[in-house]
Amino acid sequence: MPDMPLDFRVKDYVTDLGTRLRSLRAFVTIEIGCLRPLCFLDTGAPFSIVSHSVAQQIAWKLRGNSLLNQGQVAPLNWQGIACDVGETSVVLVHPSGTWRTAACRLVGKFAKTRHPALENYVLLGMNFLTDNRIDFVLRNKPSGLTGFLSVS
Repeated sequence: MPDMPLDFRVKDYVTDLGTRLRSLRAFVTIEIGCLRPLCFLDTGAPFSIVSHSVAQQIAWKLRGNSLLNQGQVAPLNWQGIACDVGETSVVLVHPSGTWRTAACRLVGKFAKTRHPALENYVLLGMNFLTDNRIDFVLRNKPSGLTGFLSVS
């Protein structure tokens, strides 16, 4: 199976005190049904997220309305937006369009309402990597950060 390259999108900032900061997001091309939503890998997210607008346009199965952890109810939201737990499948697509993976399982939070900034997005959380036995490879080169997802 081919490695799926990550597209690191960079934004440079300067604070009011003159400190330079760089933010990076690792985007990957996916398809869900006939959709190609914007998608990035969020290594700080334990679960994948499907924004409301994407969730309304795809087939997915409800897997729960609440979360329990050691008998305690855990919040089921994303940045203050109520969510359900759902499941669907996605295909990783090489940017050239020539290679595709088999269907990968995506279980995560499906937003019930719109997010003010991240609509038409899918965020791949850490559970996506473990659920699908995908290796996440990063390399810091003089030319910048590079990486890929390697699907077994």
